[in-house]
Amino acid sequence: MNTNSMRLSREGMSFAATHAKIHYYSHELTRVILPKTLLQLEKILEHPYYVTQPLKLIVYDERTSLTLTLYDNDLQTYLDNAQNQA
Repeated sequence: MNTNSMRLSREGMSFAATHAKIHYYSHELTRVILPKTLLQLEKILEHPYYVTQPLKLIVYDERTSLTLTLYDNDLQTYLDNAQNQA
C-alpha cells in the first residue's frame, strides 16, 4: 500500500461525497484502464481521485477535470502527455 497515494477507497469517496460534501468531477472514460494507467495515476495526480468500474474516473481537482475534458476523457493520452512534460 502506497501511503502517499491520493486514490480514494469506496468508503473514502462515499464520506467525501455525503458527509464532507466535497465537490468532485466525474468522467466517463473512453478506454480501458490498464495497469500502466493505474501506475501513472499514482505518480501524476496530486489530488484525490477515485476509479470505478466500468470506466469512470472521479477527480477533486478542477484543473485536472478540465484538462481531461480537453483530451475527450482519454485518460491514457492525458497521462502519457503529462508524464512526458514532467
